[in-house]
Amino acid sequence: MEELDSVFWIRINGVLYGKTIEEIAYFKLMWPWVKMVAVDEEFSFWESLAQVQKKVEKQSQDFIRVSRRYYINVCYVKDFTYFFINQPKQ
Repeated sequence: MEELDSVFWIRINGVLYGKTIEEIAYFKLMWPWVKMVAVDEEFSFWESLAQVQKKVEKQSQDFIRVSRRYYINVCYVKDFTYFFINQPKQ
């Protein structure tokens, strides 16, 4: 049963697709769709990124929301850069 708990399920045109959480690299908001990018395939489906995040958080702690559009699996991050814009004091 633990195997089924780590699967993210989506429905596209009435067909149910499942992908294990470990295989998912990231989710990208492409309003009104969300694109799920996995190791071997991609799916686009109708759901909010906030709903996707709620579902995934129940199954994994490996994902973080890095922006309004991206929810990523940190296990697939190879490198990153940090950019900070210094805001003037008010």
